[in-house]
Amino acid sequence: MTLTREQCLNIKGIGMILIMIHNFVDHIQSVECNEMYYSQAATDFFLEHIFSSSSIWYFFAFAGWIGVSLFFFMSGYSLSKKYGKQKIEYLPYIKRHAVKLWKLLLPVYFLYVLVSHFCFGQEYQIKGIIAVASLNGNFFADSFFEPGVYWFFGAIFQFYILFLFIRHFETRWLVNILLLFVLMYYYVLYFDNEYTSFYFRYTFRGWIVPFIMGMIYARNDLSLSKKQYSVLFLISSVALAFCLVAKPLAPFVDVMIIVSVISLVQLKSYRFISFIGLISASIFVIHPFVRMIFLNTICSNESYGSALGMETLLYFIITILLSWCHFRALRSFDRVP
Repeated sequence: MTLTREQCLNIKGIGMILIMIHNFVDHIQSVECNEMYYSQAATDFFLEHIFSSSSIWYFFAFAGWIGVSLFFFMSGYSLSKKYGKQKIEYLPYIKRHAVKLWKLLLPVYFLYVLVSHFCFGQEYQIKGIIAVASLNGNFFADSFFEPGVYWFFGAIFQFYILFLFIRHFETRWLVNILLLFVLMYYYVLYFDNEYTSFYFRYTFRGWIVPFIMGMIYARNDLSLSKKQYSVLFLISSVALAFCLVAKPLAPFVDVMIIVSVISLVQLKSYRFISFIGLISASIFVIHPFVRMIFLNTICSNESYGSALGMETLLYFIITILLSWCHFRALRSFDRVP
């Protein structure tokens, strides 16, 4: 089934809200999450606090990272809808997508580096900054956080290139690749060390399941009634909750969040979330900058309850306002002849 533009924006909006709040409260509360590396202690800590007065913040800290899966899903879906199996000139295609990412990333990225270094004394390796700016930081283990959460741009660029090679595969082969990487996720969970899971997490390997799900969804016509989507939403949401806290089910978190959110947006559209989805690319580059300012000036690791709520609300509002300005500036720049 083809997603409408409003539904696509809703999916991006939900993903962006999860990501931006997760990246903020996770740093303040230092709640460990099971992102590509399962910790029973982290699960127990989350379950112990999920019914406390600060439960909403523990939820975002523990589970907000799943919003990234929604963006990789939308990338696979959008690329498949846009290009299908039509002929693509490889070099112009790669250049076009690289330029798009650089226009979005580089101005804010370099500002982040300068402010964090000269105002807050953060030290960076030049090779790490160059690696991230050139969209290949994901190939170097010491460059993932040089700086912020900008590893995403290198990973999505990897998917732009990977798409050129797997888009011609029949759907059954895409399903086989999906299952193969689910098994690889099991290997990372059970048999390898934290370093391997770290590298798995910050490259295309860790996110190929939602990306291929997006490609498969774009190719197939699925028509369900509102009642069927309601049932699917309830079942997938319950399954997602179990996948988040049960180690044997952890590799299916990506699958369940995508099924749950697709079901939700088929049932109802949300205008504010659509707005967040519209400017989500700008939010992605702006929110690490705002977070850096807040963490170094306003917030403390002892922030809980209503104090954390006020800090998060202020962070959210400022991020949205700056992101809207960034979005409008990009639009104006694109219209310049």
